Amino acid sequence: SFSHSLHPCEQRFSRQHPLVLCLGGWSFGMADAAWQCPACTLLNPLSAARCAVCSEPSPSAAPAAASGAEATLRLNATAAALAPAPKPAPTPAAPAVGGMGLTEKERRARDDEMAAKRQKKEEEKRRILEQAEADRRDHEYTSAAPAAAAPATAAKAASQAPPPRVVKLQLRCSQWNRSVPFTCFEPESKLGDVRHCLREELIAGEMGTGDGRLAAGGQSRVPEEDAIVLVDRGPPSKRFASPEDYQKTLLELGLCPSALLFVEAAPLA
Repeated sequence: SFSHSLHPCEQRFSRQHPLVLCLGGWSFGMADAAWQCPACTLLNPLSAARCAVCSEPSPSAAPAAASGAEATLRLNATAAALAPAPKPAPTPAAPAVGGMGLTEKERRARDDEMAAKRQKKEEEKRRILEQAEADRRDHEYTSAAPAAAAPATAAKAASQAPPPRVVKLQLRCSQWNRSVPFTCFEPESKLGDVRHCLREELIAGEMGTGDGRLAAGGQSRVPEEDAIVLVDRGPPSKRFASPEDYQKTLLELGLCPSALLFVEAAPLA
């Protein structure tokens, strides 16, 4: 007799679905109404996409899934082919060289900017030169101030110092071929006293013979005292001709501490 032991899966499935025993194995009432699981050999209804026991997908569902995947790939490829090509990124324009490619407005703005820069540089240069000139003047003034103050201080000290008590005078009488020195006068002595002593010296020279005797008529060649004029050739040059000059002191006339005076006194015929 024919005997067949059922697989446990077949036993569980047979309780859910009535089977018909056929020669050569189990099958549904309709031979083409089931598919056999390739993993566990369980017969599953054609409507089942997966095995009821091991969840293995139906062999007829795999080509369909593959066909769906292929269709999806074809749709994606078609969409990619029909999609518009992306626009390339704009290339930044190269800067203009030497003003080429600039509009008239841009060229004018560039020229104005360059002119403003040149003017700023010129103003900065002029300011530096002016500052340097001011510094130079300040330095010269600072250096010259002590040098100028020294003579002024010396002159002030000399003016404040007491005059010497002896005045040295040298009187040149070119018309008499004589030079008469005097060291007997003081700053308070008057110029008239000097002229008086000079006339006495001229008279003594004319009347002297060299041996202590007086020559006759010697006094007649010496002019009167008022006719004798004394001159200080300075600088500054001063000619003492008025009577008021001979009433002034040697200190008032600036003849201290020494002076050289020229005598204008022509001998009388």
